[in-house]
Amino acid sequence: VGGYAQAVERGQCHILAISTRHGRSTVELAPNLDIVQHYGPRNGAPPQRNEALLRAFLARVNQQSERR
Repeated sequence: VGGYAQAVERGQCHILAISTRHGRSTVELAPNLDIVQHYGPRNGAPPQRNEALLRAFLARVNQQSERR
C-alpha cells in the first residue's frame, strides 16, 4: 500500500482499508470510484463480508452524488 502514496497524492487513485471481525482487506479505487483491485491478506481473496461492505459503501456514495 505504501507504494501508492504518490498516486494518491496526485489524485490517480484512492486506497481504502477495510477491517471487520471477518478479516482485513485493501482496496484500490480509480478516481471515478471504480474498483481496480480488492485483496485480502497476502494478496488473497478478500473476506466476503468486506466485499459486501465495499459494494454497499460505493452504492451509497454513488446514490449521494446523484442527488447533488
